[in-house]
Amino acid sequence: MSRSGAIQIRCPQCGGRDTHVVCTFHTEAEQLVRRRHCQFCDHRWYTVQSAEQPLSQYSIKWKGKSRIVSLIDH
Repeated sequence: MSRSGAIQIRCPQCGGRDTHVVCTFHTEAEQLVRRRHCQFCDHRWYTVQSAEQPLSQYSIKWKGKSRIVSLIDH
């Protein structure tokens, strides 16, 4: 993570960490699409993030170090 707490996205072309968001927009399906740019190799690409879904009716159970999640319906 960066100092601001944001997760750094690596460039899929060169693996560089010096990337930034060029523009952001929302789709009709409530997805967040970001256009990204690598300052090192000049590669540009998109990332897509789906809307978060609340899990208030579920209990989350963590198993072991591998972080396997089981959702238990109440």
